[in-house]
Amino acid sequence: MASNDKSTASSGRSVRDYLAIGIPAFLVLAAGFLVAFNFVEPPPPGRIVIATAGKSGAYFAFAERYRAILPEQGIELVVRESSGSVENVALLDDAASGVDIGFVQSGTGDAAASPRLMSLASLYYEPIWLFARPNLPGADRLSALAGKRIAVGPEGSGTRAVARLLLSEVGLSGEQTLSALGGRRAGAALRRGEIDAAFIVAGPTAPVVRDMFAPPALESHADQTG
Repeated sequence: MASNDKSTASSGRSVRDYLAIGIPAFLVLAAGFLVAFNFVEPPPPGRIVIATAGKSGAYFAFAERYRAILPEQGIELVVRESSGSVENVALLDDAASGVDIGFVQSGTGDAAASPRLMSLASLYYEPIWLFARPNLPGADRLSALAGKRIAVGPEGSGTRAVARLLLSEVGLSGEQTLSALGGRRAGAALRRGEIDAAFIVAGPTAPVVRDMFAPPALESHADQTG
């Protein structure tokens, strides 16, 4: 009997010893996970989806450059073509779209309407160009575009949003025909005489701008946007 009591007592002390060591260790481990969860930055995602614009535009070209570079950092970049800045904002605002980042033209977003979106960087300036037929009377004034055929880019593009805003500022809301052509397609249509003017948002060295200044030159006017 004495031997059994001694064995039981020894076993009880062993269990208590394990608990004395195990419970504090568990608490320390749990505290470590809590601190890591709240204060340690998560690793970058291995896959990012970026919204750009059409394949002929600068946004798509820049995204393709990033797509070639990021695998060196272990990140896959998926490039999603879109109509442009306005659609990109809508995609970023939609949690179900799968889009993580996107190029957005300055002036096409609304902080109040999209409070959860964040601007990461300002990359470069893009002038707003207005090209017109050389023989268009008063082409240096927006009001001269009343009743004319104007290329403003596709629905969802930043060019279209800015062009419509500028036209509305001079009281032109429906007196002209708006074409969904944009970029080089708009330039080609302008040279063929199919339209009277074209709004284009692009850097001064962009191919579409160089095309417009190639002989025979077209009338041009530019303003700046971020």
